Amino acid sequence: MDKLSKVEVVIHPLRLQILQTLTRGSLTTQQIADELPQQPKSSIYRHLKILLEAEMVQVVETRVVKGKEERVYALAQAPHINAEDIAHATAEDHRQMFTMYIVSLMSGFSDYLESGKAPDLVNDRVGIGEFILNVTREELDEFSKKLQEALIPLLNNPAGEGRYKHKFALISHPISQLKNGLEEPK
Repeated sequence: MDKLSKVEVVIHPLRLQILQTLTRGSLTTQQIADELPQQPKSSIYRHLKILLEAEMVQVVETRVVKGKEERVYALAQAPHINAEDIAHATAEDHRQMFTMYIVSLMSGFSDYLESGKAPDLVNDRVGIGEFILNVTREELDEFSKKLQEALIPLLNNPAGEGRYKHKFALISHPISQLKNGLEEPK
């Protein structure tokens, strides 16, 4: 197999779930599997191998448990895609990455709907919304900064204490002005 780019590694739904799980600390394969019960353990092993080869995760400890070697994994680098990672991506590359991301969101939402109990969107605080903002780049930067400041304390919450996992996804993009005969922002 050819070496995958960082974008190709990170954007895969299961690998993204594994990376998100490891943002909370070092874990064994079993602990990762416990966090992702809907995923076959064999798939987790296969995708951990890809993440190791891509140097996105690393083995931080090896121990023998019941005569078998057990590895403890941790992030080797932040699982974020930056401007350098996508500098040479084409419009089609971006479309494929976005599609994979949307598929991952849909999969997570389907898992919620099929969790075995009747969905209660109000009680479970499910929300879907879309807003069109008229903003300058500076206003959008300020909004993004405030949103990040509000999210960081919640991202650092430890598990337990009556807390449950809740996905918050945000997609932001400009609306093409060209279709309306207006000039694109510079």
